[in-house]
Amino acid sequence: MVGSSQRLRDECQKIATVLGLPLDLGPGDETVFEAAESQGTGDTTWKRFGIESHSCLCLYHAASHSINTGAAIVFT
Repeated sequence: MVGSSQRLRDECQKIATVLGLPLDLGPGDETVFEAAESQGTGDTTWKRFGIESHSCLCLYHAASHSINTGAAIVFT
């Protein structure tokens, strides 16, 4: 299946807005890992949805990198 990195990035931005997820966080940020490990708890929506937030950040940063470099995103 082939898709658009621009559309993926845009979809991730929409999801991040709903979650209140700051896109300047990296998927490897300790705060993000802590939120994923304590799924369902937290003082913000994105922390309560920690696993989803981590996935959104991974996809957002991959799509942004793809747009900036022309690299493909491959899921295996």
